[in-house]
Amino acid sequence: MGLKIEKYVRKPFAVEAVEVTKDNIREVAKWCGGRVQRHRRRDYGYREGYDEYVKVEVRKPLNERQTRAYYGDWVLAAEQNEGSSFKVYTKQAFEGSFQKHVEDMMATVERMEKREANEARQEEDLDFSEGTSDRTVVFTNSIH
Repeated sequence: MGLKIEKYVRKPFAVEAVEVTKDNIREVAKWCGGRVQRHRRRDYGYREGYDEYVKVEVRKPLNERQTRAYYGDWVLAAEQNEGSSFKVYTKQAFEGSFQKHVEDMMATVERMEKREANEARQEEDLDFSEGTSDRTVVFTNSIH
């Protein structure tokens, strides 16, 4: 029996997402149950001032940054058993992980499944069915 290696596609899951901007920061905070906070920049006088962010209640964050949504970051809500669960993604991480249209991903998965089904059918067509041939075919690994 040989090793059977198969291909798998990660199942997509849908999320609701909004990008944090200067214009919507308070609405985002209200939507996710967070609050707008500010912290002082510490750039040695180069960019004095404060940065605003939404403090998001995140389940099991790995660090403080994962609970802060700055301008340009994305806040995501995914349905869980206990209700919505919120996450913060930087713009780069969000764009690398999500597509806007789930339908596009599903169409790709469906095309892959059809292609695999066609390939399996073609392999079945090549198999010899019992009783359809008078000949016996023997395959060996020896080289003559």
